[in-house]
Amino acid sequence: DGIQLESLTSSSINGNSINNCEAISLFESSDVTVEDNTLVDSKWGIYIENSISLAISNNNICNASIDGIQLRDAALSSIMGNSIQNCVESAIYLLDSSHDVTVKANTLVDSKWGVRSESTTSIVVSNNTISNVSLTGIDLTNAASSSIIGNSIINCEGGVLLEGGLDTKIVNNTVNGNDGGGIIITASDEILIAGNMLDSNNGPGISLCVEMQEFHFNFEGAYGPGGANNELIDNVITASTNAAQIHI
Repeated sequence: DGIQLESLTSSSINGNSINNCEAISLFESSDVTVEDNTLVDSKWGIYIENSISLAISNNNICNASIDGIQLRDAALSSIMGNSIQNCVESAIYLLDSSHDVTVKANTLVDSKWGVRSESTTSIVVSNNTISNVSLTGIDLTNAASSSIIGNSIINCEGGVLLEGGLDTKIVNNTVNGNDGGGIIITASDEILIAGNMLDSNNGPGISLCVEMQEFHFNFEGAYGPGGANNELIDNVITASTNAAQIHI
């Protein structure tokens, strides 16, 4: 079963090589470092539930049959400098009221989603390199007070998708060569989209459109009432195909 621990405090899980199991699972733990592990052919690379103050860094995760890293109801934590590739679902998945989590400087390749979250608050997704994922590079659903900053999202099915967002910033990202569009927001309010570079996306460079099925399958189901108080500032959009550079 790999490493499965509960009620762990002020501890480290470092330098392990684990194959063909659930790898590393933590429950109801705090102040734990998970670092420099190699996790191959696992169910999850790292699965953490109902925990706080975690530092997950410099792990190498490959061929997970679900997610590379999944945090469920986790808080005040960081996921930094990991290399994650070829996961069946998400490279990194945050859900169930996870909050105050930083996802930074990870390399995410060849999974279904790069960074995915549902019902999270105060998430920072920054300076990640995401490529060749089969759905969306960064996909946040019902996120509030969050930031998507300085990421490189290249050759994915779609770049950034924000659904039901509130008070979230999408700033200074490079979003190139994605097959289903660059940055798509639906049913979201008080969103700042600024300083992004978008090139050669098949679909709109930036869309505030409520219904996105017309562009590509990965945005099917992205429906909702129109957003309000959203800002587009100083974005550079070039060579969008089969759609407008900006779709409103």
